[in-house]
Amino acid sequence: MILNSYFMYALASALLSIPIALIILRVIIVVFAEDYGFILPLEFEWIYLLYTLGAVSILFFASTFISRRKIDQIPLQEVLKTYQE
Repeated sequence: MILNSYFMYALASALLSIPIALIILRVIIVVFAEDYGFILPLEFEWIYLLYTLGAVSILFFASTFISRRKIDQIPLQEVLKTYQE
């Protein structure tokens, strides 16, 4: 339950990183065009945003599933003993 609470943070960081990456790519394109005379024809399509959100969601839930399985393997007595020390 606690692991799923970070899903909104993962989505928010993905949504914030896309405009930042686009700005950086535009700067790189301008630098290459001005300094080297080299033009990179990069275009952003909105479907890529859905692909990114899908990939972030799949990776998040896969890692949550793996983490939950590992946490479930730890005996409760071991956890309680660790916190008492």
